[in-house]
Amino acid sequence: MNIIKKSGKIYIEDETKELNLLLMKAPTNFSIINNTNEVVSYFNQVNAAINAENFHGILVFELEGVKNITADAVMYMNAMAINSLSANLINKAVLHFPKSSKCKGFLKRCGLGQYLSDKKGNLIETDKYYTIVGGKKADVDRIREIGLFTMEKLGIEKKDLDFITSSFVELMNNTEQHAYDKNMDKLWYVFIEDTKKTVKYTFLDTGKGIPETMRKTFIDDFIPIAVENHSYFIFEALKGNVPRSSTAQVYRNTGLPEIYRYYREGKLSKLKIISCRGICEFFDSNRRNPKLLNMNTSFCGTLFTWEVEKL
Repeated sequence: MNIIKKSGKIYIEDETKELNLLLMKAPTNFSIINNTNEVVSYFNQVNAAINAENFHGILVFELEGVKNITADAVMYMNAMAINSLSANLINKAVLHFPKSSKCKGFLKRCGLGQYLSDKKGNLIETDKYYTIVGGKKADVDRIREIGLFTMEKLGIEKKDLDFITSSFVELMNNTEQHAYDKNMDKLWYVFIEDTKKTVKYTFLDTGKGIPETMRKTFIDDFIPIAVENHSYFIFEALKGNVPRSSTAQVYRNTGLPEIYRYYREGKLSKLKIISCRGICEFFDSNRRNPKLLNMNTSFCGTLFTWEVEKL
């Protein structure tokens, strides 16, 4: 389904009447990881608009002016469409593709067509990407696929793969156990990109976020200054400094500290986590002391990105 403009109005191609459309123009730098505040604010505006009373129309992601795009923003756009359709907040979600041939090509190759397009031509296969997939729990088949993709692109053997597969097992399990309220679909999304020097990994959920879950559950155990310091919560979770409840149950299992260990050991590079208002970004020159930032706006969910350098 394509969007067309005529006489200053927006229509769906092959439809003769103007429809109830919500047109949301994306930032030109459509990247959560590189343009965090602006893109997070954009998605929050979309969420507010589709939750407006009596909308229930067609959500149009207007990407015509986008000049730079990364997988994390596409994944979140997909997730927002799926969540909104599941909650009956919209009737359909569609795209107005970028004019940029580079951005348009990326959208067609990253797995976008599985969620936001009903035209076969909008999904092009490529061996450079493990295209966007979503799932629940620790999906054995997906983890196997991720492992095979990684082995091929990094040129490593199965015995050397544990740092990747165990990282995804832990992230998927954490999403199932902690990221969402009981009545929510506990979905995660994965994308992997093969580049000349590295393989880039992106993992996303749209749940409550690490800081929010920890803050509400264990607020009495944290120093007062940390209450709104969301980047602090993220780093503490990575280090495993997670308080225990009265039943001695740890908030999250060993998954996040294990990923942090792999990073400190040099197996991962450029580790970055965005959750709620917090950003925890590591620079490989100092693997133990990340840059901790807190945003003015809040990201609904948790985004993990990292790279693995080729030998």
